Amino acid sequence: MDVSNAMSGGGQRKVRSQIDLKELNCASCVPVIERGLEKIEGVENAKVNYLLSRLYVMFDPERTNESIIEATLEKLGYRLRHKKYEGPVTRLLSRLGRHAAEKGK
Repeated sequence: MDVSNAMSGGGQRKVRSQIDLKELNCASCVPVIERGLEKIEGVENAKVNYLLSRLYVMFDPERTNESIIEATLEKLGYRLRHKKYEGPVTRLLSRLGRHAAEKGK
């Protein structure tokens, strides 16, 4: 995630953030993400570049933050490229490893 500071016309500090997304499957995801994020108090603008799977969001850091934006993206069903997610295979292997370790005690 890239972050830069900017000043709005009213002199308020704004943060411009770039977030890389995983697996945008179709162009209809774009308005879902943009509208979903623009509902967050403090988010001024959210634009998705579908071809790059990249989100650009401008927000007021006194009213919201990157954690809230990322959590909202995940609630909308999207994954962030900089995070690792545990899938069903990973969970199964983890359980098998714990089970084997417990048996060996």
